[in-house]
Amino acid sequence: MPDTLTANPERAVTTAPTAPPTKAESVKSEEKPTTKNPIKIAPNEVHTSLAKHMLVDGFDLIIDLKRSQGSYVFDSRYNKRYLDFFTFFASGSVGLNHPRLTSPDFLEKLGYVAVNKVSNSDAYTVEMAEFVETFARIAQPDYLPYTFFVDGGALAVENALKTAFDWKTRKNFAKRSMVVAGTRSRSRIQTRSKPTTSRNSAGHEFTIR
Repeated sequence: MPDTLTANPERAVTTAPTAPPTKAESVKSEEKPTTKNPIKIAPNEVHTSLAKHMLVDGFDLIIDLKRSQGSYVFDSRYNKRYLDFFTFFASGSVGLNHPRLTSPDFLEKLGYVAVNKVSNSDAYTVEMAEFVETFARIAQPDYLPYTFFVDGGALAVENALKTAFDWKTRKNFAKRSMVVAGTRSRSRIQTRSKPTTSRNSAGHEFTIR
């Protein structure tokens, strides 16, 4: 006689007994997400999902990266469009989904370049040389002929501080060398300027200044 499970007091549902999941099934259900098995999260679940792992005190909206265009941000949580005065702390100066940045050729190049994280200070690529040359022709003034690229604002500040420390250290060493050299020169002058008494072959005394 089959077991009876009552999900609703007004209606009895009969189901066949089920065996506990096997070890293989348990492992499969706990399989880590991959590119073939990605995690999918709905816009109205984003804040809840993030709050499980980090502090969530940002805006209530959810930026739709596909439907946002130019100076307008599309909120996929409430299906609303907003004029963007925030620009992500001014980091989105050209707007969202600029046509020059979303062309098929550019997206293809951006894809294979972004996949590989090359340490450009040590290993060089054609793509890096093309970017630096383009940057120099368009945005680099003649009186600043050299560039130093970093990966973000924090690293830029860190390297600026290191440069300042290095400059100050070199300046201090140079100043110390000048002081030492000046002290030695004054010492030699003072030594030579002291009067010296001597005698000649006839026994007469004379002073050398």
